[in-house]
Amino acid sequence: MKLLEVRDIELEVNGILLLESKHLEIYSGDRIGLIGINGSGKTTLLEQLKIESQYVSHYSTVELIPQLKDIDTVKSGGEVTLQYIRDTLSRSPHLLLLDEPTTNLDVTHIEMLDKVLQEHDGAYILVSHDRDFLDRNVNQIWEIADHKICIFKGTYSDFQEQKKQEKMHHAKEYEKYITKKTQLERAYSDKKHQARESVMYTAANGKRKETKDFHFQKIGKKLNQVAKGFKKRIEQLEEVEQPEKELHVHLDIPNEEMFLNRNIIRFNDVTCRVGNRVLWHTRPFQMKGGKHIAIVGDNGVGKTTMLRMIQENNSDIEVSPSVIFGYFSQNIDILNEEMTILDNVKETSIHDETTIRTVLARLLIKRDDVNKKISVLSGGERVKVALVKVFLSNINTLILDEPTNYLDIYTMEALTDLFKEYSGTVIFVSHDTKFVKDVADMIVEIKNKEVTVFDGTLEEYRAHQINKLRDASKEDLMLIENKIAEVLGKLSIEPSESLEQEFSELLKKKRKLME
Repeated sequence: MKLLEVRDIELEVNGILLLESKHLEIYSGDRIGLIGINGSGKTTLLEQLKIESQYVSHYSTVELIPQLKDIDTVKSGGEVTLQYIRDTLSRSPHLLLLDEPTTNLDVTHIEMLDKVLQEHDGAYILVSHDRDFLDRNVNQIWEIADHKICIFKGTYSDFQEQKKQEKMHHAKEYEKYITKKTQLERAYSDKKHQARESVMYTAANGKRKETKDFHFQKIGKKLNQVAKGFKKRIEQLEEVEQPEKELHVHLDIPNEEMFLNRNIIRFNDVTCRVGNRVLWHTRPFQMKGGKHIAIVGDNGVGKTTMLRMIQENNSDIEVSPSVIFGYFSQNIDILNEEMTILDNVKETSIHDETTIRTVLARLLIKRDDVNKKISVLSGGERVKVALVKVFLSNINTLILDEPTNYLDIYTMEALTDLFKEYSGTVIFVSHDTKFVKDVADMIVEIKNKEVTVFDGTLEEYRAHQINKLRDASKEDLMLIENKIAEVLGKLSIEPSESLEQEFSELLKKKRKLME
């Protein structure tokens, strides 16, 4: 069943074209992930699709769930977002338009949102920078690129694989083009040289002169004709654009010798309180220089509080004098609105302009874009610049509170690669599971007011937790089997109703553990 149709739509902001599309259709069962760089028109498109117009036809009910940024309530961001979605679904729309619904959601609430979407009978378009969330919940990707919408079937991972294959094909085609062009240029150069040499001779005085001999002139003309043929083939070659080279950057870290692979932050027996309420307690542990540490847990457990305590002069948390903190928490007040991107970063950077431009380019701020003033940038672009400003300042330990909020999916991937290459320490909080999986090599989990520390990746930590549960189950099973043997022994000597009841209960527990 067709739910919505778009024909000949053009979206502009302040006279600047965002995107155009000749024809789009959405059917029941479509689960669409809408992606594109910050400012490409994702939110604008959702807002246009919500309303019927000369370009947009509705064949069913349509509801938009906007991105909830400012939440003034006693409830958590996750609770407010889910309640908003449930209220919207209570009106039974066939088509849902969701703009970054995972913003403010912790892992538990994201899992709840997964269930809500999986139970939705109609269709939806989903804007999200959470790659794992997209993988679980979409069956096609709409990519906004070069002002067009390109449609890819499958999950986000399928889309990535298709883009990877396209990139590899492009690289091969460029290599074939360069090889062919080089061959033709060499052939052209050789024939021109032969044509020139065919009409030349060495005079008695040793000088090279051109012969007037008709036979040699004729040979030279033929060779020139062949050379012209090669030149024409070069001109007719379909040019293949050179693929963009991957930019790598190595940053010199302040106090590197005193810092890397050494204990730089030590937690003693720390109890974190807000008023009379205990948020968490931790036994002693250390953080080493150069580690990438993710602090994970549900909303409200005290993750951001832990980040703040690390930076403060807390008697229970010892920090090495070699540590220089850089803190980022979506605060774009550090940017001067009237200065350019480049000048804003240079103002506090300890690195040269080439390095600054390279890091900005890695986060998709390229070439002349670095000369844009902050005042003309979108919110997502400002977040990127503020992040780079902190990253390239005189620091060796980055503290990041939800650095991925409001970033587009391409910047997310670029940021992941940048942090993986960074040799300084990164201590961060993020609700984006994919980002945590790719960046972190140490996990600090806050759960049930206790802090668990694991030296390894998120996937290794999860495997460790599963193994612990299995080991605990094996121990419980052994205890129950011993108890069963003991009860059977008693039953064989002196049967009783209470022993029969106990035996029955033990068998139930055993079956449950063996499921």
